Amino acid sequence: MPAKDTAAKADKNRIPDGRGPAKSVMKATLKTELQILSEIGRISNSSASLTEKLQQTVEAVARGMGKEGASVFLLDRSGATVTLAAAIGLNQETIGKLSFPLGMGIAGWVAEQKVPLALEDPFSDPRFQYVPETGIERFKSLSAAPIMDESRCLGVIFVLSATPWNASASDITLLTTTANQISGVIQNARLLDDLQGRLSELGTIYDIGMALTSTLDFEELLALIAKNATQALQAKGCAIRLLNLPVTRASGFAASYSLIDDTVKEVDATIGEAIARKTAEDKKPLLIRDLSLDTSFENTAALTPTSIISVPLIFHNKVNGIITLYNKESGQPFYEDDLQFLSTIASGAAVALENAAMYERMEELATDTRTRAEKLSILYDIGNAMSTTLDLDKLLRIILTAATMGSGLA
Repeated sequence: MPAKDTAAKADKNRIPDGRGPAKSVMKATLKTELQILSEIGRISNSSASLTEKLQQTVEAVARGMGKEGASVFLLDRSGATVTLAAAIGLNQETIGKLSFPLGMGIAGWVAEQKVPLALEDPFSDPRFQYVPETGIERFKSLSAAPIMDESRCLGVIFVLSATPWNASASDITLLTTTANQISGVIQNARLLDDLQGRLSELGTIYDIGMALTSTLDFEELLALIAKNATQALQAKGCAIRLLNLPVTRASGFAASYSLIDDTVKEVDATIGEAIARKTAEDKKPLLIRDLSLDTSFENTAALTPTSIISVPLIFHNKVNGIITLYNKESGQPFYEDDLQFLSTIASGAAVALENAAMYERMEELATDTRTRAEKLSILYDIGNAMSTTLDLDKLLRIILTAATMGSGLA
């Protein structure tokens, strides 16, 4: 082998000694990585909301990697859908609205497979789903990495390039490292949100408890329960159906009180009683994230997509009614923590309704007692008159006067 070729081969296989271009690239990549991670650390320690932190993060990532766009998709609590949570370079109107089912689209695929992906031409990839409203056509190439919490995927981060870009191994490593750092941002922000949410729930439960003890008027109490439950869980509708309470004076279920938005009136009218009946029979809360995917109820095909939570009002192991909420104002489905919160409200509401019903029964008994006493008094006056006079006209006047004052003896 010629000496020149041998030298060239040796030079090609030589490990960088710190003086070659490979070392310079490595140093530049390390510097970029440190800059991005430092910026994310600063963002993580700020008092901004999770939405603001994610937006600042994608801006820092795009700037640090020298690309024109970046975005973050978050996996919802059910683990079924990824939704655009922050973006730069894409149309801002699609944030919070653009979603993909797990496994669908590039975001859904990366979230499901939990592996990074680089595509120089994503438009030709069968996994790519084009959504023109996003403005994705401005970009030619992309790289994506899952945001992981140990083995659980929290979301996906994208870097978007307006020019063709064949991402290198170091680019993927940088993006994966960045995704790991973003995982901490998300977890810390969610932990803080959860704590604040719990405090808010405790305050709401206290306020509802105070409201429920402020009245014994049955109709007013039903209105308070529906109003507070709807506001606390930001629902579009609430229906309370009573059962086994004497004040209902009816057999079966009746919509004793409802606070229903027009968008869910048809849903409640169609399956409200069926949901209440199932909840009462099971004696346990019911969660339906998406009615269109639930096959437990009939005649739902023509109804709009609806999320429902239904909880029994139980007092001394007896179901006295059902409280049902429809759809969240945010458009998100109800989750287990929403169901648990409504169950807490329902436990206090069941006691309050029983007390109000008992109060109304006592009022009715007091009225009946007074009526009977009046009737007995009339009979006593008539009997006394009959024993003290033989004058028929006088006797008839006494009877007529007593009957008129007592509204009759019937």
